[in-house]
Amino acid sequence: MLITKWMYEATILFNAITYPSFQLMIEAIGQYGVGMKRPTLHEVRVTNLEKELTLTKDLMKDHMVEWEKNGCSIMSDGWIDRKEITLVNFLVKCSKVTMFMQSIDASSMIKIREKMFELLDKWIKQVGEKNVIQVITDNYSSYVMASDVARAIGVEESGLILELERKQAQAEYHQRGG
Repeated sequence: MLITKWMYEATILFNAITYPSFQLMIEAIGQYGVGMKRPTLHEVRVTNLEKELTLTKDLMKDHMVEWEKNGCSIMSDGWIDRKEITLVNFLVKCSKVTMFMQSIDASSMIKIREKMFELLDKWIKQVGEKNVIQVITDNYSSYVMASDVARAIGVEESGLILELERKQAQAEYHQRGG
């Protein structure tokens, strides 16, 4: 009862108890026994967070090797939350795994093609142009506009541009009743 009371007080999501790490935590507390001290704010905010960040970066290194070896896809998907904020998630998919990279508030830029191009270009460069096999996006019109900007600044026709044009053509075809 104390665990769930704490969860309610701290507004921890109920499904947190389904995480394997939750069970590991329960077992660790049980093994320690009475008198276990809670972590300090500094440990939670700095020490342990830095350790987790290091572990995550180490995991990413293995995936980055895979990107170079077999290539990968950059995926982005936009959606609007309950507060009418436009969010865009960026993921990288390789043969081993799909890895979430970042979620950004794109409310101020979703209709500005140059900004959308900059976002996609940032991820292509971060992953490495030679490693990107394709870019998969939703069919939001700003991505199509981003392909126009890419052409205007001399970027080669790529899978991104062709995929965007294909999606736009499909959308227009379906709008005409095809």
